Amino acid sequence: STYCLPPSGLLEGILSHKSFLLLVASEALNFLTAFPSQSYATWWTLNGWVQSDIRLFALSIAVLSLPILMATFALLQRMSVWGPWAMRD
Repeated sequence: STYCLPPSGLLEGILSHKSFLLLVASEALNFLTAFPSQSYATWWTLNGWVQSDIRLFALSIAVLSLPILMATFALLQRMSVWGPWAMRD
């Protein structure tokens, strides 16, 4: 006798589960933006940017990202604890 795996239902449920389709769409968009986001310095150099301008821009993004992320997650934590104003009153 041979061993047969039970049906998983993975292929049967591809079109019926909207979350799976959204996951596939988000992965496709992620892969479309992966290459340009990894080689932005090359693209900007080819467009006439100077390396010092690219370095300054990348450094400013790195410096500004920290307080923006800290504020975002602090506000998300506050919203998860207290809820929106409409639900508090």
